Amino acid sequence: MANFKISFENPWLLLILVLAIGIILFTFFRVNKRFRYSRNKVISLILALICSISAIFLLSGMKLSYDKSNLDNEVILLVDSSSSNLENKNRRDDYVKSALEVKPKNVKLGIVKYAYDYVLALEPTKNTNGAYDKYLEADDPISMVTNIEAAIDYAYSLIENKSMGKIIIVGDAIETDGSMAKAIANVAIDGVKVDIVKLDNKRAKDEIMPNEVIWPNTTILTNTNTAIDLKLMSSYKGDCTINMFDNGRKVSSQYVSVKPGENIVTFTHSFKELGLHEIVFKVDSGIDIVKENNDIYSYVYIEEVNKILVLQRENEGEQLYNLYKESYDIELKNIKDAPSSIDALRNYDQIVLANISNADMKPGFDKLLNDYVSNYGGGLLTLGGTRLSNGKKVNNAYNREDMENTLYQDMLPVLAEDYTPPVGVMFVIDTSGSMNSIVDGETTRMDETKEAAKAALDILDPRDYVGITSFGDTATVDLMPTPVAQKTAIEYKISSLQSEMSGTVYTYGLQKGGAAIKSLSGVNKRHIIFLSDGQPGTGDTSYIAATEENFKSGITTSAISYRPDSGVDQMRAIASAGHGNHYVVDNLNSLKDALKQELLNPVIREYEFEKFTPEPGRDSKIFDGVDLDNIPSLDGFFGTRLKKEAKASMVGEYGQPIYASWSYGNGKVGSLMIDLNNEFSQGFMQDTNGQKIVSNILGGLFPISPIKKKPIEISTEINNTSVVTNIYTRCNAGEYIKATISKVLANGEKELVKEFVIKDFNLSTNISYNLVEAGVYEIEVSKLDSKDSILETEASYVSFSYSEEYNPFLNDVDRNEELTNLLQKADGEIISKPEDGYRNLVLSFNISYDMRYILASIALISFLAEIAIRKFKFKWPHEIIKEKRNKER
Repeated sequence: MANFKISFENPWLLLILVLAIGIILFTFFRVNKRFRYSRNKVISLILALICSISAIFLLSGMKLSYDKSNLDNEVILLVDSSSSNLENKNRRDDYVKSALEVKPKNVKLGIVKYAYDYVLALEPTKNTNGAYDKYLEADDPISMVTNIEAAIDYAYSLIENKSMGKIIIVGDAIETDGSMAKAIANVAIDGVKVDIVKLDNKRAKDEIMPNEVIWPNTTILTNTNTAIDLKLMSSYKGDCTINMFDNGRKVSSQYVSVKPGENIVTFTHSFKELGLHEIVFKVDSGIDIVKENNDIYSYVYIEEVNKILVLQRENEGEQLYNLYKESYDIELKNIKDAPSSIDALRNYDQIVLANISNADMKPGFDKLLNDYVSNYGGGLLTLGGTRLSNGKKVNNAYNREDMENTLYQDMLPVLAEDYTPPVGVMFVIDTSGSMNSIVDGETTRMDETKEAAKAALDILDPRDYVGITSFGDTATVDLMPTPVAQKTAIEYKISSLQSEMSGTVYTYGLQKGGAAIKSLSGVNKRHIIFLSDGQPGTGDTSYIAATEENFKSGITTSAISYRPDSGVDQMRAIASAGHGNHYVVDNLNSLKDALKQELLNPVIREYEFEKFTPEPGRDSKIFDGVDLDNIPSLDGFFGTRLKKEAKASMVGEYGQPIYASWSYGNGKVGSLMIDLNNEFSQGFMQDTNGQKIVSNILGGLFPISPIKKKPIEISTEINNTSVVTNIYTRCNAGEYIKATISKVLANGEKELVKEFVIKDFNLSTNISYNLVEAGVYEIEVSKLDSKDSILETEASYVSFSYSEEYNPFLNDVDRNEELTNLLQKADGEIISKPEDGYRNLVLSFNISYDMRYILASIALISFLAEIAIRKFKFKWPHEIIKEKRNKER
């Protein structure tokens, strides 16, 4: 007991005590001395004093309080003993020593060392004599991992009185496994506090580390060059040597210069054999300190992936089959005989649809195809083609009406459309004073012209180009030809047009507009739409010559006489000279109609397919091994528009996609905008370069790994050193599963790491294990019968290089704010001094007693007893007994 205190809520009432005692004593001493000291009078005096004092203390609000030591405080020090905290060993140990020295005597203290696992270095105790030596002598946990969550959970289990418990984490607060945030939130529910003594380190000084092997998103084939990217993290600018090993054999070496941050180094390697290839990159800089992260392991398992199903309407796939049946395992079927289940489709590595429309497919086949590609990773190639309709050839595949708003269209990297090549249109607009005339009582000719010009943009294709030239006495190119895709910018320029008080000179507008559009390349047609409301000024006689000169440069011209005051004949002559059309319109709606008719006019929209040579587009690996100087020509193509996320690897003369592809879910889809049955491709497919391009297209769409349904499905997730393998299969009565984890050695042999036997297997299960040695590991799962005979076996692989514990770049970001917010959930904070760890402990409790009920009881009892004493003669028990005996005599 300490800090004993008596307090009063109304201490001023204690002054009554003097008066009350005085009155009681005065009354007592007024009694005759002869009777004053009788037993009853003395007892009555004492009881009156007790009653008065108790009553006055009661009215004053008397309270008693004192401090009682809290014997239930428990503190657990969690000391980071992982590799990442090694450079802080002295600071860490000094903190532990100081924490033991300043520990309040009634606090129980325990010490746990943690990393991959945890070691109890000191059981919770109040007596810490020799505790520091016990801490130093305790074994260290495995240091290659930091699992703060497991350490907090263990510390929590050591605390008996949770509401008085506290955990202090001493380390760099970097975790590689588990979730510290989850653990802190869990212990905070029971009132356990958590502080962190954050010991920062600077391990990334002069460090280089390979941290990812990036494989190409294509099927890896033998005897084919494969580009493999190695991602390096570096803290300095300098040089290093990187050696690449394939199944233990050094196959490549590079001396590279690196910069601080992320670096990508590309290795090109040709795999010679099928099967498993353990790939190791070893980095040597000569100066970095952390050696455990210098090697990175990966693997590739190369299987024969070459089974293709070609689906055709009639005989459109025959040529493809005949050309490539020796290179690939090809099967040819009619679309009506297409597989009707996903498992049947998964027997093929790639599906080719030769001139197949959406209407050609059986009901539900599009959904199967979608599932095959997006979920299972299959490859899909679509080819163009035609069909006869009323004796006329029309598109069958890539037909806009057939594919619009279909799942089939969603899968393709292109949108089917009624193709027209891009055109360039120059609006040459009269802005002379007469265009400012009021019409229809409200607007001007200029206002209506601008409204109609903006409406015309909706008729054009986003690939088309629009330019604007205004003219009066002079001419100005207000907007050079700009893609219609930039519609907002074009509309802004149209809105900015203003009529001026000037004359009308046709020639300047035609010359300036013609020169501006003449420079435009990449379009099929260049066209001028010339608009005016009047005749040319006196002396303007060269407008026909300007129009003819434009035509010689491939520029056609149409003319619109808008609400004409005059000049209709001159405008008609311009249209004639420009091989265009002439319109006379007298209101806004007819002007819009004229522009629509003109922009859809075959004069500018007609496109005659001509022989052309396709060109490499973006990421054109389909041209590997092709003589680029002798790419064979095509006689035409089926028009489509490239989707935003897709890439066109082969393009036509206007940049239109001839071959496009994209990733679709887990698989890949390619679309070749020609047929392979002589419609557009006869010369192309007879040429070895054309055949090589198509072969490369087929090879590039194969899945990265086989997709055929397996009796045992294996999937693996790895989180640092922790691995979870999911096993899916069906077992009959008496059958069970055995899974073995083995490290694959450089010589091809295997070293058993762990074995699991699952007797009560039901459809699926997870097995968990940890990897601690760098290498490639095989996960072999077998189904056995009741006699232990193997029924099915499948294998999967996983690679492990090093724990994130050896990643010195994890501490590059300031996490103090994040940690502070996290600790607030557990009433904790980041601390630095040992005594701060005990700061928010409840070391003692203040015990307080309200005396009013006791005092009231004492006062009442004393008052009643005093009355009884005065009313009745008081006798002691022995006197009563004596009187009774005397009477009996």
